[in-house]
Amino acid sequence: LVLGKYDREKDSFIHFKLDTIPPNVRNIIQDASGSMWIATLAHGLCRFDPTKNEFVENHTWVKDKPGSIMHQEVSQILEYSKDELLVTTRRGMALFNKNTKIFTPIKEQRKDTEGIISHRMRYMFRDSKGNIWISMHRTGLALLNKDMSFTYYDYDPTKPGSITDAYIMAMIEGEDGSLWLATENKGLCVFNYEKNISYGYEPQDSEPLSISDRFLRSIYKDNVGNIWIGTDVEGINMVPKGAQKFAHYTYSPENRRGLNNKYVSAILEDKEGRVWIGTDGGGLNLWNKQKNTFTHYTADSTRNSIGSNYIHALEDLGDGMLAIGFSKGMGMDFFDTNTGVFTHYLPEYNENDSSTVAGRNIICI
Repeated sequence: LVLGKYDREKDSFIHFKLDTIPPNVRNIIQDASGSMWIATLAHGLCRFDPTKNEFVENHTWVKDKPGSIMHQEVSQILEYSKDELLVTTRRGMALFNKNTKIFTPIKEQRKDTEGIISHRMRYMFRDSKGNIWISMHRTGLALLNKDMSFTYYDYDPTKPGSITDAYIMAMIEGEDGSLWLATENKGLCVFNYEKNISYGYEPQDSEPLSISDRFLRSIYKDNVGNIWIGTDVEGINMVPKGAQKFAHYTYSPENRRGLNNKYVSAILEDKEGRVWIGTDGGGLNLWNKQKNTFTHYTADSTRNSIGSNYIHALEDLGDGMLAIGFSKGMGMDFFDTNTGVFTHYLPEYNENDSSTVAGRNIICI
């Protein structure tokens, strides 16, 4: 496992190596103490100490050892308290005590839509009231209670008011406290959990301001309260704060100032309030709020430009600097939005070369 840390003062990467096994990193968080916790595909849970610039813990599955992590594949990490982390693995969720180094499994025995007991969880989200919500694999939504039990909100098409899909890709909290769920097959689901009722939004041919796609990838709420929804093949939908209609930003070859690609992979609002759209094939798009148009940043080998049109991750580094992670083995870029200059960091990993990044496909920044 190799972790890359960018030193802004030296404009270079420092590479930290755990061992020779190169598992995929699924998730990275920084806890209240400053430690970095890393979820990996095949190497369990790792802790990196930024003050020492080294890995100091690696928790892997050990057969017949009580208190060890349940599986090597870790997908998500959430700081539950000062001393505890919630960790989701291929075999379910555990509460990890940072002091005792013990993983306590959180039991759940649920059958998915095909009657198979599944422990897999896709996504964790903490709302403004401190509730922790989990997207369950092929069943819907669950709330983690204070006693470490679950309250389930399953997809059930025979039950009026239930959530509208078993596959939840991402979620945010609306202005009224409802959960806005981006689903894989059934469009948008707005779930009022206090009343245990949901409202589904799918494309309607008779309603031009309905949501434009059933297949959603991402959802994001900006600082104003507008909600941005990334679709699979129909670009971006935006719900202005307080509105019930969907504004569509779809790809059209005839509209040179519109969204330049229909596959939206990342959405970010920077500290200046600008909304950036990462696409899977069209590079980077910047939304102009006043003109309601987009500026495009696409790869061009004849000039300084973005390193790839296939974006997987975006992060605001402050002072007008964006970090852009690419898929398809293209490494990452830093984009100075003040000067318009892109700096490329190629994925030819060399632990002695500070100008390279450690991974070919950047999953998270």
